[in-house]
Amino acid sequence: MIIALSITSVVNNAVLYGIWVFIAYICLGSHFVLFPTIVLRLFGSKAGVQLSSTVYFVMGISSLLSVLLQFLYSDREYGQV
Repeated sequence: MIIALSITSVVNNAVLYGIWVFIAYICLGSHFVLFPTIVLRLFGSKAGVQLSSTVYFVMGISSLLSVLLQFLYSDREYGQV
């Protein structure tokens, strides 16, 4: 959460932005490892597998939808800061 909220603070400094991207990529993969284990513990083996599969499927759809929404509602031109 701190990484996501701090992007506006580092966007104007190339070195800090590079460090920010590095830290963000370190944090990126942890939810793919931790999420199934936590869901299995909370909901059991049968429901946990179904919930994990559903969430991973919805993540792909939401990613495509976010790109579409950004394209439709963005008033900034690409390449400008």
